[in-house]
Amino acid sequence: MIDWLFGRRKKTAPPQPEDARADRETAPAQRAAPAPAASAVDWQARLAQAAGDDDALLALVQGAAPVEVRLAAVGALTTEPALKRAERGLRKHDRRVHRLAKQRHAELLTTGAARLQAAQLTASARALLDAPLIAANRLVELDRAWRALDARLLEGSQAAEFAALFEQLSALVRERTDHALEAGRFDSAVRAATAGLQSACERAAAGTNDRAALAAASAQARSVLDAAPAGANAGSAACKALRAALHSADELAPRLAVLDALLQKTPSAEAQTPPAVELEAWIDDSAPLAPTPAAPSQTDTLRRWHAFAPLADANLARLLAQRFSQWQQAQARAVARQPKAAPAAAAVGDAARVERLERNVERAQAALAEGSLGEAGKALAAIDAAARDGALPAALRASIDELHAEFGRLRGWQHWGGGRARDELVAQAEALAAADAGSDDADVARMTTRQRAELINELRARWKELDRHGGASNRALWQRFDAALNAAHAPVAAQAQARREAREHNLQARIELLAALEAVALPGGAEAAAASGEPGSDAEPDARAPAARLGAALAEFQAAWRKLGPLEHTVPRAERDALQARLSAAVARVEAPLDAARRVAQAQREDLIAQARALTAAGAAPGRDGLDKARALQARWQEAAKALPLARAAEGALWAEFRAAIDAVYGARQAEAAARDAEFKARIDEREALIARLAAVAEGVVNEASDDSMARTLAEVDAAWRAAGTAPRAEAAALDTRYRSARDAVRARLADAAQRRWRAQCDLLAARLDERDGIEAVGTVSVEPLALPARWERALARENDTASADPLSGDDLLLQLEAALGIASPPAFEAARRALKLQAMKAALEARTPNAAPLAADDLLVAALAREAFDAAQ
Repeated sequence: MIDWLFGRRKKTAPPQPEDARADRETAPAQRAAPAPAASAVDWQARLAQAAGDDDALLALVQGAAPVEVRLAAVGALTTEPALKRAERGLRKHDRRVHRLAKQRHAELLTTGAARLQAAQLTASARALLDAPLIAANRLVELDRAWRALDARLLEGSQAAEFAALFEQLSALVRERTDHALEAGRFDSAVRAATAGLQSACERAAAGTNDRAALAAASAQARSVLDAAPAGANAGSAACKALRAALHSADELAPRLAVLDALLQKTPSAEAQTPPAVELEAWIDDSAPLAPTPAAPSQTDTLRRWHAFAPLADANLARLLAQRFSQWQQAQARAVARQPKAAPAAAAVGDAARVERLERNVERAQAALAEGSLGEAGKALAAIDAAARDGALPAALRASIDELHAEFGRLRGWQHWGGGRARDELVAQAEALAAADAGSDDADVARMTTRQRAELINELRARWKELDRHGGASNRALWQRFDAALNAAHAPVAAQAQARREAREHNLQARIELLAALEAVALPGGAEAAAASGEPGSDAEPDARAPAARLGAALAEFQAAWRKLGPLEHTVPRAERDALQARLSAAVARVEAPLDAARRVAQAQREDLIAQARALTAAGAAPGRDGLDKARALQARWQEAAKALPLARAAEGALWAEFRAAIDAVYGARQAEAAARDAEFKARIDEREALIARLAAVAEGVVNEASDDSMARTLAEVDAAWRAAGTAPRAEAAALDTRYRSARDAVRARLADAAQRRWRAQCDLLAARLDERDGIEAVGTVSVEPLALPARWERALARENDTASADPLSGDDLLLQLEAALGIASPPAFEAARRALKLQAMKAALEARTPNAAPLAADDLLVAALAREAFDAAQ
C-alpha cells in the first residue's frame, strides 16, 4: 500500500530478445571501463598549448578541466567575441568561472570604448592642426575629454601621440595669437601713418606746411610699411590706403616745387613787372608760351606746371587749383596796374550797356564756380559781343580778362580730364567684360548679377555726364566702351532670361494647381446637407466626411501654393491680376460649403465646452465618474479636431475655453485630493504626537508620578490612537510599527517598575519575617515608603482563615511556591519537585475538568506566611 501511495510499484518488464539481453550484459562491462582520471591529464601543458588560440581556450573552459585551469583559460582569452561566448555559455555552470568571464568581458568592452574615444580625440586634435582657426574653448574641451578617460585603459602610444598633438596645437594657438596681436599693432600703426600722411599732404597742398614736413611724413609712412611683421597681410585695406597716400605724396611733391617757384616769382606793385604780352601769356593757359629773354625761368616753370597730369586725389587737386588760381589773380592784378601803351582809354559807354555787361560777368562767374563751362561760354560770348560796341571801365575790363583766363584754364583741364576719365571708363568696362569672360588677368572683385547691372548703368551714366560737361568724345573710343559694356551685360541678360523662364514655369504650376482646385467636386444633394450639418440627412455615416475632404483639398492646395513663393515676385507682372482674381474665385468656391460645415463643427465644439463646464457647475468636486466623462470629452474633441480643423484663430480660442473647463475638472479633483491629503496629514501628525508622547514616557523624558499614571497615559494614548481615524495606506504600516514599539517600551517600563516594587515588597517581607522571628535585620529595606499587601499583613498576623484548612504538607507547599515563583528547589528536593510536576500532569490528563484550579503564587505565599509548622530546614 505504501509503495502504491508513493508510486513505487514495480512494473513487469516485457520479454526482450537475446541480442538485447547480450547488449545489456556487455554494457556494464563497458561502463565499468575506467575513464582517464582528471589528475592524469597534464592540464598545464594543454593550457600552454592553447595559449593564443581563443577556440582552444574556449574548449578548455567549456570542457571538464579543473576550475583553476578553466579560470586560467578565461583569463587568457583576448578577443571580445570569445569572452562574450564564454560569458553566455557559462551562465548556468560554474559561478566563479562565469563571474570571471563576465568581468573580463566588461573590462574588455570598457577598454575598447576608452581606446576608441581616445582615437577619436586624437583624430579631432589632428584635424585641428589643419584648421584655419583654432578656438581656445575647443582645446579646453579636448583636454577635459582626455582627462576624463582612464589612463590605465589606454595604450602608451595613444597617450604619447595625443600629448604631442596637444602640445603642437597649444604652440600653434600661441603663435597665431601672437601673430594676431602683431598684425593688430601693425594695422593700427598703418592707419595712424595713413592719417598723418594724408593730413601732411593736405596741409602741404594748402600751403600751411612746407615740403620738408611732407617728406618727413612720407619717410615715416615708408618705415611703417618696411617694419611689417612676417606674414602680415600686405593686401589689406589699410595697407592699400597707406600706399595710395604715399603715391599721392609722391605726385604732390613735384607740383609743390613748381608752384612754390611760381609763387616766388609773382610780381609786386613796386617790383619791375614783365611786359604785358608776357603776363597775358602767363595768364591765358591756351596761348602758346614763347620764352623771352626777360623771364625765361618763369615761362619754363609755367610750362612745367601745365605739363602735370591732374591728381587722383580730388581734394589735393582742389587745394592746388585754389593756390594756382590765386597766383593767376595776382598776375591779372599786375597786368591791370601796368600802364598801357595804347592811347588814353576811350570814353565810357552808356550805363545800360555797362550794367548788362556786369550782369553777364556775374552770370559767367557763377557758372565757372559751379563748373558749368557751357553756361560760362555763352555768357562770355555775350560779353565779347557787347564789349565790341565801345570802351569799358578798367575794373570791368580786368574782370572780363580774368574770366577769359579762368575759362581757358578750366577748358583745358576739362578736355584733358575728360579724355583721361573716358579712358578710365573704357578700361573699367573692358576689365568688367574680361572678368565675365573668365580672363585670368581680370582685376574685378566678385559681384552679384544685380551689382553688375547697377555698375553697367553707372558707367553709362558717367559717360553721358562727361558728354554733357566735357564735350564730344572720340567715336572709336565710344564703340570700344559700348562693346565692352554689351559683353559685360551678357550674364545680366542671361539671368534676366532665366528669371523670365522661371516665372513662366511658376505661372504654369500655379495654373495647374488652380485647375485641380476648380475640379474638386463640391458636395451636392445629401452630401451638401451632410456638409452643412442639417439634421435628418443619412447620406453618409460621418456628416463631416465631405467637409473633411474639402478641407484636406484646400489645405493641400494652399501648402503647394505657398511653396511657389510670393505672387508678386514669381509670376510675370501682366498675369498677376488675372491670376489673383482666379485664385480668389477658386478658393471662395471651396470655402463656401466648407465654412458651413465649420460652423456646424464650431457648434459641436461649443457643446463640448458646455458639457465640460457642467461637470463643475454644481461646485462639488467630480468623482471618478466625472474624470471619466472629462476624458471622454477630450477624446471627442480630438476626433472632431482631426476630422475637420477650424480656422487657426477660432480653433485656438475654442480650445482655450475647452482646456480651461477641463482644467477646472482636474483642478477640482486635485483640490479634493489635496484636502484629503491635508486630512491624512493631520491624522499623521496626530499619530506622530501620540507616538512621541509614548516615546517620551518610555525614555523617561516625562516623569510620571506613579506606575498608575503611566498606565493611565498608556490607556489614554490607546484610546486616542483608536479615535485618530484611518491613516494613509502607504504610511499606516510604518506608523503602526512605531506605535507598537513605543507602546511595548512603555509596557516594559511598567513591568520593570512592577518587578522593582515586587522585589522591594519581598525585601520588606523578609525584614518583617526576621522581626517576627526575633532576628536582627541587616541593612535597610528601601528608602521609599512601602507597605505590604493586606493579605500578607493578615497572614503575618495569623489572621488568615485558610491557614488551618490548608491540605498541603509543608514540603509540598514550599515546592509549589518555588515552582510558581520560578525559584530553584534545593538539590535534595529536586526529585520531589519532579514527582510533584508529574502528578500534576497526570491529574491534568486523567481529569479533563479538574476539580479545583491550582493555587496562584500569591495564594501559596499567603498560605506559607500563615503556617506555623515549619521546621528549620523548611
